Amino acid sequence: MSVCERHCASASRARARACRALAVAAIGLGLLAAPHEAQAYRHGLGSSIGGATLGRGHVLWLAAGYPTTSLGWAVALHPLVDLGLHAEVVYGSPAWLGEEMLGGGGGVRARVALLRGRASVALVVDLAATAYAEGTGVAALVDLGSPALDLSFRLGPRLALHAGIGVPIHYVSSVSSAFATSTRVLGGFEARGGVTAVLRPGLALVGSVACGATIWSSRDHATARLEVLVGLEYRPGGGEPR
Repeated sequence: MSVCERHCASASRARARACRALAVAAIGLGLLAAPHEAQAYRHGLGSSIGGATLGRGHVLWLAAGYPTTSLGWAVALHPLVDLGLHAEVVYGSPAWLGEEMLGGGGGVRARVALLRGRASVALVVDLAATAYAEGTGVAALVDLGSPALDLSFRLGPRLALHAGIGVPIHYVSSVSSAFATSTRVLGGFEARGGVTAVLRPGLALVGSVACGATIWSSRDHATARLEVLVGLEYRPGGGEPR
């Protein structure tokens, strides 16, 4: 092989290495320029509802509909664990569709991720209490954990759908004006669905529907239950849910 041929082969290899280096650099710059798109299918769209935990940071939310209006705050204790607090005004029974009641209360919600990715699954546990007027006395409805399994599926960087199934467990205690007391334990089942849509960095629209039946321990029948809520989530600092 002549000196000219060796020189040409060496130059060709150098050009090939340079092209590969430029291609790798271009891919890297592309990923850095569009981090949300690059991660959209690797992370769940963390929200106050559904099966995708927040991952980091915290979120404030306000939701209104039937049978409550709620204000809450949730924080990521760990990428796979959230803890939330909420207060609410109740104007309908959460256990009996159509039964009017007026009261208020609050509680705490824990959510533990079993799977977190484009499809996310979490175990949710609720502890809460609501006080309300009943007849000539007062009553309290206590949520005894009510475990649920929630699923989220991220469709893109700014949209996720949610579904789930829960087992509501309530303890109801009432006291009349004559100080007579009564207690009941209620169980049942509930199916859930919802959506999270990011409107702008730090702000998201959420909506959810839950329906099912409540089984009364003291009665030989079940009553329908329904919850429909629409609200907003706000992440201080403008961080996008992920």
